[in-house]
Amino acid sequence: MKRSRAVVLSLLSATALGLAGCETRKELKTCVDQDNVVQDDDKCREADKHYPFGGGGVVHWNYGGNSRDGTYVPGRSVLYGGSLSADPGIATETPSEALAHGGTISEGHVTFHGFGSTGHGGEGEGGHGGEGGHGAGS
Repeated sequence: MKRSRAVVLSLLSATALGLAGCETRKELKTCVDQDNVVQDDDKCREADKHYPFGGGGVVHWNYGGNSRDGTYVPGRSVLYGGSLSADPGIATETPSEALAHGGTISEGHVTFHGFGSTGHGGEGEGGHGGEGGHGAGS
């Protein structure tokens, strides 16, 4: 009896540790204007339709930037840092998608914990202009 109880406890412990480690991380993708003020995602999506190679409007996507006030409210929040292009091979998620899917935003990334966290895809890359690496921010 003792032996089977030890096996069950070991399996439960291993399962609990495995669940605790289920984490998905994506790069934050935020629509901003020329002053890095957060804009509604639809503005950047619309600009992407008209200017698929970038450079066509007053709004653009910022990848990996941080909000100065800890929020991502269109028309109010200001971003610093980030880049005009996503990290290659890394999925992206907008602040509104992160909120809808239960993600946590921190340091330019969205983190999902536990089961069901991998079922939601970001918009990926492509259709965005600009180049350059991640800036240091101010």
